[in-house]
Amino acid sequence: MFIADGARTVSFPRPHSAVQAHGESPKPWAATEFTDGGTLADYFDADLDASQWFAHGLVRAVSHAHALGVVHGGLCPPAVRFSTSLGSTWPAPKIGDWGLAVVVMDERELPGSHSMGRQPPISPAYAAPEHLDPGAFGTIDHSTDVYGLRTLLYGLFTGQPPFSGESHVVAGQVTTDDPPTPTERNPNLPEEVDTVLSRSLAKRKQARYETVDDLLVALERCTGVVSV
Repeated sequence: MFIADGARTVSFPRPHSAVQAHGESPKPWAATEFTDGGTLADYFDADLDASQWFAHGLVRAVSHAHALGVVHGGLCPPAVRFSTSLGSTWPAPKIGDWGLAVVVMDERELPGSHSMGRQPPISPAYAAPEHLDPGAFGTIDHSTDVYGLRTLLYGLFTGQPPFSGESHVVAGQVTTDDPPTPTERNPNLPEEVDTVLSRSLAKRKQARYETVDDLLVALERCTGVVSV
């Protein structure tokens, strides 16, 4: 699990699972660090200062993971959990479920669909176009995390995901439509946030920030929160 509080530390650079042979149908399970502060969705109503701090920490955590060659592939609010025991002004966000999205994608087929490929490993509201239609948009890679971070930051800054509604409707919107700009939903945001998040949410990978580090620099410029 990668801590997202600004410290570049790693407890588990890759997910670790242990298979238990209890019963007739044993299932794998993963032991992770205890977190007692809820998930990212519980902080969608945080004030702007807290949201900026959370956003900066999340982007730094994924940047650090990419430097180690680790892609998450399924960033979404349930994958971000908070610890209230580190003595910070705000609880520390931590990103879990590393690499599980790729495993799930290999196992799930989207029923009744020939064009959309495979069922996304996360809610369509936070899925990237390549989760929904890898044939048209490519496979899961570091650029998927750029997109995923954008959906998380959009939620932090606006209080809701880029798209919402019935799953099949949202899935179509993710691959074809542009969401309202962040400032349309939260006029108190700096206008620069629109530029940063719009580029991160581009349908085609070539139009997104090339790396998470590029997103980090852009985020620091528009929020004033900088790495140390």
